[in-house]
Amino acid sequence: MSRSRDLADTGVKANYLDNVASDINTQLTGKAPLASPTFTGTTNISSGVTLPSSMIKQVLTAVDTDGTACSAGDHSSPSFVDCVTLSFTPSSGTKCIIFVDAIVGTSLDNSPAMLRVLRDSTVLDTSTITSAPAHTTQVCSSGSHSNVTVPHNRIIYDTHGANGSTAIEYKFQLARITSGTDTVVGRTYSDPSGITYRSTQATRITVLEVT
Repeated sequence: MSRSRDLADTGVKANYLDNVASDINTQLTGKAPLASPTFTGTTNISSGVTLPSSMIKQVLTAVDTDGTACSAGDHSSPSFVDCVTLSFTPSSGTKCIIFVDAIVGTSLDNSPAMLRVLRDSTVLDTSTITSAPAHTTQVCSSGSHSNVTVPHNRIIYDTHGANGSTAIEYKFQLARITSGTDTVVGRTYSDPSGITYRSTQATRITVLEVT
């Protein structure tokens, strides 16, 4: 009776070996572990995986280290100049979070500057305050006239609307409000020592493309 049972068990176990073409232990050793697996090459996931609803697809940064000056125009007819630009082709249906980091100075004490961010020709994050120039942000430098800068930072959430094959360009721009009062980004207006500006900083625009 015991021998018959052993034979039956052996037959069942032997059926487990159907389609085995090589050493079983070698095959098991080659499997990825359940905890912290490491894969090489291209890994395709067809189903059974739940991804977060929001993901960062890519991060891009453009930097200007030369500084930008504007010495033309006024609030009624501004002459915007590019401080830093970033071009890329986003995927269809994604959004972009834009970060701007800069310092701003002027040639006179307590003088405002106009600053704006655009996607191609569309001005983003516009002001609805009627007393301020539309599509601008005003920054006043105070203190020792042209030797002072103030920080300027922006965070903008943008629905770009691109179709996945068309490039877009984000721009950070500068203009002056008052004729005769020049504005600068990335440094103080003047160089009082003849050696170095009192304040300098690279101007940066960073874009996170998110789903």
